[in-house]
Amino acid sequence: MPQPQVQSDSSKQKKRLVIHLVEAGILIILLVASFGPAVSHQIGILTRSSQARIKARDEQRLHDQSLLQAAILQYRLQQGYYPASSLGVPYIDSSESGQKMWIGSMNSSDLPFDPGIGAKIASLPKDPVNKNGYVYRYRSSSPPADTYELDIRLESDPDGLMKKDGGDNDQLYEAGNDLELLN
Repeated sequence: MPQPQVQSDSSKQKKRLVIHLVEAGILIILLVASFGPAVSHQIGILTRSSQARIKARDEQRLHDQSLLQAAILQYRLQQGYYPASSLGVPYIDSSESGQKMWIGSMNSSDLPFDPGIGAKIASLPKDPVNKNGYVYRYRSSSPPADTYELDIRLESDPDGLMKKDGGDNDQLYEAGNDLELLN
């Protein structure tokens, strides 16, 4: 009569380990299946929220650019020439070094009426980010200035505005009557 074989302790441990690994794998699959959609949904919300903030900043930039153009054109109507670029500073930068006026010959009396708020704008606007290349840039030709360029950088450009503006830089949305004053 054959004798039953007794399994060694090490082979029993290996068998238990395999069973535990299979159980752990099943548990992980169940967790991913139950929480995966919720996590994916949260990631989608964060992405849409980030995209909404980018869109809002770009809309603010486009609004500011139209206000600034109105101010520049109003200045030209009153003075007969465009505002001079201030001391070679082509942009406003109030991030670290203190605010620099970037359209030197303009002051608050030159700022246009904003129909959105029903009054004159209080000060020259600055980019919502105002660092890392996200600044408003202005340059005019030599005084008395008869040409100017006003640039903004958009974070997202689904309509291709920066490429279709007629300027020389596809990374900026350029406006004015000489789109080669700024590089």
